[in-house]
Amino acid sequence: MKNVGRDLRVGARMLVKSPGFAAVVLVTVALGVGANTAIFSVVNAVLLRPLPYAEPERIVRVYQTLPKEGVANNGVSFLNYTDFAAQVRSFEGLGAIRMHDFTLTGQGDPVLVVAGTLTSNVFGLLGSRPLLGRGLVPSDDAADAPPVAVLTEKLWRERFGADPGVLGKSVQLDQRPFSVVGVMPAIFLTPPNVPPAELWTPLPKDPVFADLQQKRGGHYLTIVGRLKDGVTIPQAEADLAMVAKGLAKQFPKENEGWGVRIVPLSESLVSGVRTALLLLLGAVAFVFLIACANVANLLLARASGRSREFAIRTALGAGRSTLVAQSLAESLLLGLAGGALGIALAFAATGALRAWLPGDLPRIGEIGIDARVLAFSLAASLLAAAVFGLAPALQSSSAGVAGALKEGSAGTGESRGKKRLRGVIVGLETAFAFVLLVGAGLLARSFVRLQNVPLGFDPSHVLTAGMSLPRTQYSKPEQWLGFYETLVQRLEDKPGVEGVAASLPLPLYGAGLNFAFKIEGRAETPGADLSANYTSATPAYFQLLKIRLLQGRLFTEQDGRESAKVCVISQTFAKR
Repeated sequence: MKNVGRDLRVGARMLVKSPGFAAVVLVTVALGVGANTAIFSVVNAVLLRPLPYAEPERIVRVYQTLPKEGVANNGVSFLNYTDFAAQVRSFEGLGAIRMHDFTLTGQGDPVLVVAGTLTSNVFGLLGSRPLLGRGLVPSDDAADAPPVAVLTEKLWRERFGADPGVLGKSVQLDQRPFSVVGVMPAIFLTPPNVPPAELWTPLPKDPVFADLQQKRGGHYLTIVGRLKDGVTIPQAEADLAMVAKGLAKQFPKENEGWGVRIVPLSESLVSGVRTALLLLLGAVAFVFLIACANVANLLLARASGRSREFAIRTALGAGRSTLVAQSLAESLLLGLAGGALGIALAFAATGALRAWLPGDLPRIGEIGIDARVLAFSLAASLLAAAVFGLAPALQSSSAGVAGALKEGSAGTGESRGKKRLRGVIVGLETAFAFVLLVGAGLLARSFVRLQNVPLGFDPSHVLTAGMSLPRTQYSKPEQWLGFYETLVQRLEDKPGVEGVAASLPLPLYGAGLNFAFKIEGRAETPGADLSANYTSATPAYFQLLKIRLLQGRLFTEQDGRESAKVCVISQTFAKR
């Protein structure tokens, strides 16, 4: 340890004598370590960190599948869910979740909030504990139970000022009073493939869900479950498949051909982003290696100027190990100092990453610098010191005394060995840079192609706004239509508005609505999934978004509730 301390002190003095060189190396290392640390913080939060639940490895997501149609990730109807929960033996319990919007009033300006309606056992299955109050309990599901709500920490802080006295207060959701019984922590995760919830209410008490409870067809519920201790996923899947086969025999119209698939909840959360994140981490790793190669070349060039120094020290009795240790001490100081600066850059970069990354990235709120990320940064700094310091140290200490003194004299230039080593480093650096260049070129080409893919509509100068009509006040379809007709007419009269349309869902927002269909004159195939996603829209929708008509006609004002039912289909649907 005494020798190590001495080597570090000597190394620090040598670097102080070359401030320009030290500054260039520190900035280069800091950029490499900082970029890798920032990206690793994302990978750590999304892919590596365990879910914030009790024994998260036992929590799974249950899908229904239709293999003959290539459907692998569908939800479950309420009646199928109740049969699964009652008959399967491999789970401690199964819970159901459904998402939709509420209009929250009485707390400042009205605001549209995303609500998660769920069965009362979900909080217990996940092992989530509230910050305040309680979660949902079975009595909340009773028909005569008063409506209750559990707030998320985000909504509690933003709309209620983190008031600890919020428990027992009434909030208006779609003009219905709900009593607040608890606040869940920010780490409570919305199940995958659904938008993040801002509050939670009992599923059986959801007025939007009431129309669906007695329909066995449809696949609209997210199902999560906790495996019993010692039960594996294949065992649970086989158990659940037996129940699904029984339902197919008992209810062939809705269940024939449908199977089940069980996936760990952690895997279902990240399956769509894992590859992209790992590729991004690989790309910045190449940048890190290029930075190390650059620093190695700088150190090798600096070592050439110090060859006489090393030769004299060798003549005075210093062994090769002493010289290598001295060179590595300097590299270690550069690596650690550059790493510390890189961590500071990473702290600043993580905030920018959270703002830049897609808002629906799983666990985006957990991205940050923790002990694992700091350990990664330290390892990266030590690796950098070894990568860029070892080869120059060995090369500088390997020359003989006479040869080094001769090489250091005027006009002799570098030795063949040093030239060869620098050539190898430059070759590696060029190879890494070429791989990065090719990857960047392919990404740029893909980006340009994506930008030029025709959307089928023109989104320029189009603004959108979402709203949720309270079922207590607007319970009939004619009331919905009357509201939107009046709203559209008033908006059209506003200055600067060229046109107004209403639709659900918005373009490219995924499968918001789905219906089954039959084709006249074609025999039905048992178990075939003849269903399609659809958008409900007013006639001006097509003109507003400049959607081109290929055949037939578009909607008109005459296509009302009393007229014949009509639809406009896509070219893809027509080909199918």
